[in-house]
Amino acid sequence: MIDWLITTDLDGTLLNHHTYDVSGIAEIIERLQSQHIPVILNSSKTLAELSAWRHQLNLSSPVIAENGGVVAHHATTCYGALLTDFLPKLHHWRDQQEEASFVGFSDWSVAEVAKATGLSVEEARLAKTRWVTEPIQWLGTEALLKQFQTFIASLGLQCVAGGRFYHLMGHHSKSTALQHLLADPHSGLPTATYKVLALGDGENDRAMLMAADVAVVMPKPDGSYLKLATRPGYEVIYSPLAAPNGWIQAVIQRIFQEAI
Repeated sequence: MIDWLITTDLDGTLLNHHTYDVSGIAEIIERLQSQHIPVILNSSKTLAELSAWRHQLNLSSPVIAENGGVVAHHATTCYGALLTDFLPKLHHWRDQQEEASFVGFSDWSVAEVAKATGLSVEEARLAKTRWVTEPIQWLGTEALLKQFQTFIASLGLQCVAGGRFYHLMGHHSKSTALQHLLADPHSGLPTATYKVLALGDGENDRAMLMAADVAVVMPKPDGSYLKLATRPGYEVIYSPLAAPNGWIQAVIQRIFQEAI
């Protein structure tokens, strides 16, 4: 019997970008739990957000927050640079520019985050509780973006494209965080040897998808897909359905080996 582990993005993968509809997901997760298949939420969302979703979905597995920058199981560990250390440098760079460049979650009020993301006010409040990442909306030209990326790199940071925002952060990823978790004997996971099914849709999911045994790529809002290179023994599935239906279909067909 295969020991499966599922690691999944949320927005646009498990959750619909517009409706955040979870209908049908609870039943599938209950089946996974009954078969002791861990479902690890692995997202750019904050730990506070993921803790709320873990409770709502009745999950007991560890969670990976802020694009691999925060891992929570028996304890909480941060990887990479702290937001409080690098955010002032980003704002200083922005203040030196003659044209508009970017606006981030730290600039917005809770109400403004809610408007930009479609989250409720309470969800937006949780989305602002960040430790190691700053999601930004780019307002400048492509030329200025290249200058900004060079500046970011000089600080030892990276600028990663997500589903709707760029994420400014240290050199951590959803993939490396999962590797840390699997190597931790105190993770609470029953075994360290799994066949990994990863599901995602954005550029920030690429490393996680590429490191899996089976990758499920969800369609973006415009219908396009993140393209992954193939290799022997690695399976890539491009889901024809948007979240959450594509997530449900992939799990039923690949994990439970059932037609749908």
